[in-house]
Amino acid sequence: MRIFTDQEKKLAFYGFLFVGLYLYFFFFSLVVLRCLPFIRELYLVKMVAVEMGRWTPAVFLVLLGLVYYVVAKKFSSQHISRQSVPVVLFFAVIFHLLLLLSFPTLSADITGYIARSTIVTEHHQNPYRVTPDEVDPSLYTNWSDTKMAYGPLWTLIGSYTRIFSGDQGANFFIFKLVTVAFSAGCAVLVYGIVRRLKPGRERLALLLYLWNPLILVETVGSGHNDVVLAFFLLLAVYCAVSGRRLLSFVALALSALVKYVTVVAVPFFLLLYWWQGGKRSERAVFSLKGAFIMVVTAVAVVFPFWGDGFLEGIFQHSQSLGGTLLFGGIANTLAYFIIVILMGSPFDSAAVHSVVSNANAAFLAVALMVLLSVYLYRQKKSYVDCIAMLLLVLFAIAVLSPFFFQPWYYVWGLGLLIVWGAVVRDGRYLTLAALASFAGLFTYTIFSIVSILIGIALFTMERLSGDVKGFFKQLRA
Repeated sequence: MRIFTDQEKKLAFYGFLFVGLYLYFFFFSLVVLRCLPFIRELYLVKMVAVEMGRWTPAVFLVLLGLVYYVVAKKFSSQHISRQSVPVVLFFAVIFHLLLLLSFPTLSADITGYIARSTIVTEHHQNPYRVTPDEVDPSLYTNWSDTKMAYGPLWTLIGSYTRIFSGDQGANFFIFKLVTVAFSAGCAVLVYGIVRRLKPGRERLALLLYLWNPLILVETVGSGHNDVVLAFFLLLAVYCAVSGRRLLSFVALALSALVKYVTVVAVPFFLLLYWWQGGKRSERAVFSLKGAFIMVVTAVAVVFPFWGDGFLEGIFQHSQSLGGTLLFGGIANTLAYFIIVILMGSPFDSAAVHSVVSNANAAFLAVALMVLLSVYLYRQKKSYVDCIAMLLLVLFAIAVLSPFFFQPWYYVWGLGLLIVWGAVVRDGRYLTLAALASFAGLFTYTIFSIVSILIGIALFTMERLSGDVKGFFKQLRA
């Protein structure tokens, strides 16, 4: 009879804690589901569950974040043995199954994916030129009066997913199954990147990715397509570290064609490859090849949907989301209070919206230029440094841009953050991934700016004292 190691027993203990929490989430989603009208027309129903989901007991979300923080803290300095991997995978499968079968109660975005995919597959129209309301008012979804805001690659993925889902009631399950597949791909890439950069830490990175509650809740639970963006971004990093540099440009282009935000990663890869090359002429030729590959990839994916108003949807979304100022990012909130004091403008007025959106866009551009300048000045040449700078830029975009800050935006960089923490071999940076996840989960209960500041404060405590508990011990002393 096989004897389980202490590490396996500890992992099993925390795994069962997570299972209990996800079971609660599963049964809560069933309660929400029974409250929805017209259940037979599931994909047409407006997600009343979103409003109910907002009052999902905060204890559930907070406990998820706290348990994950404890796991990251306890195992970040340990070597995860091969014997423990089956335990990690066993519980990861259970987590994914419970959330896959749960009704998405925290977001209505999946209804938008289904509705716009239906425009392509059933109505044979371009979602970048028409809105769901214009095509079929029965396509009841959020943002029904706006055009497609996501990149054309996601439109293609969603359209094929809609074709295979067939039955209306199967739409939620099939679309969430797609996010499960991409999330599993992210886990494989995280494992592969860390294995190449810091052998021996890859199993720890796998644990922290597969058990991350924010990634699970937002991708498997709510079906957000941000995990598709993250997959191609991680694929670009994996291609880079494995010597397939030209393929990394294809992956970068595909990532940006899901959501345009990752186009900011392109300069970092170009700079990194420039420094690692040989002669100046060879580096210039390689850079031109990379740019050409990205352009060709983009044209091939965009071509089926190109036309007047192709980018109109993203501007419609940015204007609408930027209008909800107090619930936006740090720059939005601070700018709102400053403008109200100076101008005396009422809440969400057109003047405040216009000024804040333009000011934040300019501030973001300046912030990115400063980061790039620092990167150039210091001439960092390692993949680890490239990942660190890319994380800073993604964080700047998510927090400082005029867009509405959402908890699933953390998914953009959580995989990279786990890779970075594992590679630099500093447990505190791995707990930073845990604190970022906690802040994201906490966003459902309080304003996003407060949750971000809480995460930053907790990480600062750790840097000063070693851990949060030690910080309060120092205060009492």
